[in-house]
Amino acid sequence: MHGNRATGSDHEIIEWQVNLLKQGVAGGTQVVGWNLAAMLPQGKEHAEKLQRERARGRALMGVESTGDNVESEDDWCQEALGRVLNIAAQLITTCTPSTRWWNDEINKRSSELGK
Repeated sequence: MHGNRATGSDHEIIEWQVNLLKQGVAGGTQVVGWNLAAMLPQGKEHAEKLQRERARGRALMGVESTGDNVESEDDWCQEALGRVLNIAAQLITTCTPSTRWWNDEINKRSSELGK
């Protein structure tokens, strides 16, 4: 404690009171991705081969490319890479925050404590 202000130090007891009747729904965002760190070299080679096969025959972007060309290519790249990674990498799903009881009120109080 510093004066009348809580410091969040691990040497002090911090007490919060939470009204359980007012609990809101956790505002977590579901994140879907791939565990690239766990890919073996064979998986990386397989993914690169699949991507080369999918990209074969596609026109390259150049100075004459329009905004629509670039946007279309961006969409294609995202879709193609997603399909390749779905085949070659382990899909992971997380929820941030990962605890279901965490909500906006707790987030606000936690932020205030740090100030």
